[in-house]
Amino acid sequence: MTPTQAIAKVRLRIDDADAVLVTDAEVEDALKLAQEEVWHMVIEAGGNLAAREEAITASSGVADLATLLTGKPLRIINVAEKNGVNGKLTVLPARASDGMTNYPTSVVDLYVTYIPQAAYPATSSTDFVWGDGDAPSRVLDELLVLKAAQTLKITEAEVNGALERRAADLEQMARSQINIPSVYAMPLIGRATRTKSRLRYVMTAPYTLQLVW
Repeated sequence: MTPTQAIAKVRLRIDDADAVLVTDAEVEDALKLAQEEVWHMVIEAGGNLAAREEAITASSGVADLATLLTGKPLRIINVAEKNGVNGKLTVLPARASDGMTNYPTSVVDLYVTYIPQAAYPATSSTDFVWGDGDAPSRVLDELLVLKAAQTLKITEAEVNGALERRAADLEQMARSQINIPSVYAMPLIGRATRTKSRLRYVMTAPYTLQLVW
């Protein structure tokens, strides 16, 4: 479903097909908020359907995760240090009690596995994307529309019980379809003499990864 289609569906749900009550910009704002809500529900339902692994370089021990191609990270699943041609060494998060210092080496090649933030479609004709594999896209599209309609109804100081009940039913349906085993980063065995890097990492800002040792 595209934003254009979503706006039309939201208008039907709030009985505003003629665009008298709200503008397209207001509907789009409601859709963006609803997308964030549905996206978090998808992630929390247990399936990392949107997980991505991307190579990134840490310069002077610092990696800017805001430059990741798929989008800024919502959640980091795993960080690994490149080891040889195909090897990877898991980089664990540091604890404050470890007393580590910043790692100064100029270049370290890393692999970051993460879940990106929800990305609103770039154009009005681009589909909403909820993840890879068997994400129940049609259910999530409809849930998106209903949650946006709920937001607009609340803005008008009106609550539609039918919308509330239908949204609850669809959310339960979506959770049951998404509830698959999550992706866990397992130590690599047999591809290197050790499986964990001597390095650790900390987040010094929302999207700034600092290597320490």
